Formats: sequence, structure tokens, C-alpha cells
Amino acid sequence: GYYITPFYKGAEYSVDFVTLNGKHKIVSVWKYIKDGINPFWRERTELLHYQENKELIDSIYQYVTRLLTTIGHNIGATHSEVIVTENGIRLVEVNFRTHGSMDYAATSKALNKNHPQLTIDAFMGKLEVFEHLGPSYETKSNIIRVNFFNNRERPFNKINWEGIRKLESHSTSYFHYTPYQVIPVSEYNIRSIPAKIVFVNTDLSKLQTDIKTALEIFNE
Repeated sequence: GYYITPFYKGAEYSVDFVTLNGKHKIVSVWKYIKDGINPFWRERTELLHYQENKELIDSIYQYVTRLLTTIGHNIGATHSEVIVTENGIRLVEVNFRTHGSMDYAATSKALNKNHPQLTIDAFMGKLEVFEHLGPSYETKSNIIRVNFFNNRERPFNKINWEGIRKLESHSTSYFHYTPYQVIPVSEYNIRSIPAKIVFVNTDLSKLQTDIKTALEIFNE
């Protein structure tokens, strides 16, 4: 189904849950970082740490768990997106799937339990995993996924992708073009960009430095 709402202004987040027998267990909350130019363009996606964002995550947890209960979701993964406005939290969408375009090797390093692991637990009926609920989740590392926006037409294989892959924080690259294609100037949509790349590191400063270096390499 679908529904239509006004355009809401505010910070945008995604939240991942897994449900078993109507018990909703939070996996993670992610913040969409905009580029400051186009209000719809998500330049990057960043994993939030519970202890650093407790009040925000508590409120998102309460909102989404009420929603999942209201729609009668009983088992399996969900990926929901919300906007936090001046007047409260507003729903963008609910998808009955795991987190898309995410490297699960990275989430295994960063989260105590990631989305696929908990989804398997739910369908195997591991009731004990869903006994302890609440808004908190454990993080062990930092993850940022970056959308690489191409600002000029050029061949895919002229970009130094190998230089980006060699960076310590690089985890996985998702490419939207083949090596022999010419990449056009990107539009403000995911399909037009050449790549989405996931970076992970326990050292946030190193992670940010590697992302800056990756963008410099990409824009050479």
C-alpha cells in the first residue's frame, strides 16, 4: 500500500528492525547527510551510536515500534525512514526488507547483531534473542556510506578506483556502470551516480580522512 503526505522539512533517518511474534527488536539507526544544495540529495549515510544520540534514538524507537504494531507486523525485517521535524517525527516509508546497499561485512564489524543475522534468528524462531527489547543497541565501529557524484563526463576506467580500494577504511564499492562505459554528469538520483562506497573504521578521525582522500582521488 501507499499514502501521500506533505513535504516535511527536517533531518532524515532510517531505522532497521527485526520482528518475531510481534516483538520488535531495533538493529540500528542511520542519519542521511544532505549536501546543502539539493534538499532531496543524500550525500552520505552515517551509522549513529546509541550513547551519543540517546534522546533522539529513544524517540525514533517509540515512534517506529508503535507503527509496526499498528500495521500488524509480526515477523521479519523492516527498514523504515522518518523525518524529525519541529512538530515531531513523520513517516517517509516502511519497507519489509533489510538495509539496502550496505556491506554486511562492515555491519558485522560495527554492530553486535546486524540486520541479516537477526532476520535469520527470527525465522529460526530464536525466542531468546527477542526477550530483551528497548531502544539501545551496541556499536563497535563507525560506518559511513558515500554516494560519489560525478561532475564531468569521463570513462569509468579512467577513475582510480584501485586507489580508493586500497584505503584502510574502504569496505565495499557498489558500481552502477561497467568499466567500458562513459559516465555522464550525475543527476540528483542514485541510478545516475557511478558508485556508492561503504567505509568502516573504529577510528572516526581516520574514517573521515580516508573519505576525504577517496573523494580527492575520485575527482582527480
